[in-house]
Amino acid sequence: DPIFALVSVGNGLVTMVEQIWISILATVAVLGGVGGVVSFFFPGPAIVAGLVAMLIVSLIMPLITIWMGVNLVLGSVLSYYVPLIPFFLFTFGAITWFAVVLEAILAAPLVALGITHPEGHDFLGKAEQSVMLLASVFLRPMLMIFGLIFGIILSYVALSVFNRGFAIAVQFLTEYNGDIFSIVYQLAMMAIYTAAILAIVNRSFAMIYEVPNKVLRWIGGPQESGHEESMLQSIRGQHDRDIGQVGQLAPNNQTI
Repeated sequence: DPIFALVSVGNGLVTMVEQIWISILATVAVLGGVGGVVSFFFPGPAIVAGLVAMLIVSLIMPLITIWMGVNLVLGSVLSYYVPLIPFFLFTFGAITWFAVVLEAILAAPLVALGITHPEGHDFLGKAEQSVMLLASVFLRPMLMIFGLIFGIILSYVALSVFNRGFAIAVQFLTEYNGDIFSIVYQLAMMAIYTAAILAIVNRSFAMIYEVPNKVLRWIGGPQESGHEESMLQSIRGQHDRDIGQVGQLAPNNQTI
């Protein structure tokens, strides 16, 4: 399953960041204890070594902190956010259907008046439009289920094709990589990969609400539009802000 493969990749990134974080904290604790013992017997050399160590750490830690923060965000997106996209879209589609049902209940008396004059009336209007809207209300749950099934099928095909093509592209770009430590290269590739994965998954499972909203246009019905995508984007924005705040708690040169 491509979704579970993405979860594995994200878990690997999160685990790597956690292990590096723990290693840095353990290293700082050990060096602090050793430095205290050495400074008791050799205060002069210990002070010089401490200043040199602080200078090296102040130069290296900002880059490591940025690298850890970005990988934490990307890993959390792949591990926790991407697998929940189908659930979010289906839930938001169901909420939209509930709102449409309540709207239909309020409009039922007007629909009944319109049906009494199906050919049209100056005051009562026409019944054709209301019948199309009622058909949309009754067909939407079934169409959402079909949209979910089609989204699963489309995600399988799209992610499989993208992963194979991206692997070939990365293999080609690796030969021209000028990054000595591959830190910037790894961040750039993971950021591009995560952005592409989000676009593919969102587009695949957008059929959950696109099929009910657009299927009736094939028989001349109105094309509806919900707020599922905007609601999903608000969740993604809040997730990125929360993870960014967690990443700021990572060890940096000031704490050391």
